Amino acid sequence: FENAKTILTRTLDDASTDKSEAYYYLGEIALRNGDKATAESNFDKGIAVNAENPYNYVGKGAIALMNGNEKVADDFFGKARGYGKKNAELLTAIARAYYNADPVKYANDITKNIERAKKANKKAMFMWLLMSIVLSAAYVFEILKGAKTVTYYLIMEVFAWGPIIAGFIVLKVRGWHTRAYRDICAGGYWLFYAY
Repeated sequence: FENAKTILTRTLDDASTDKSEAYYYLGEIALRNGDKATAESNFDKGIAVNAENPYNYVGKGAIALMNGNEKVADDFFGKARGYGKKNAELLTAIARAYYNADPVKYANDITKNIERAKKANKKAMFMWLLMSIVLSAAYVFEILKGAKTVTYYLIMEVFAWGPIIAGFIVLKVRGWHTRAYRDICAGGYWLFYAY
């Protein structure tokens, strides 16, 4: 984690750096090293830079849990979920905060957040699948009318179904709570509409 800390600190003032996200990761590193004060300071700086980045609220909630203040932690987690609705990675981060505090005591909270993460990715998959089915059928009619070629249709099918297949493989390998699925959907959506 020291290498990550060095890189984050060194690049913090770069224009391309998302400072709020960098402060979150610096806070997480401090938390792993047992330095709650530095962690909280970093989370506060992240919120000051971008109050709508939900991850720093997760960090603050994790500290509250470690300090035995469940009500404050729930408030921070609720605020995080408010800014990051249907974000599987965020829900997994909340589950991880509960796990790091006490995996036995917070087993129900861990399970609940992991299930929410899975549900978010399942909804995304369903929407992408539905859109691909409708567009595949619509383009068959375009071919029949002579408006599109078979080659065009086959390329469109690769762009429509490729991300679904790749995403499904990632979900099976990494689990239904992974952020990678969201990235694949976004990339696939971009490629599909760019074509």
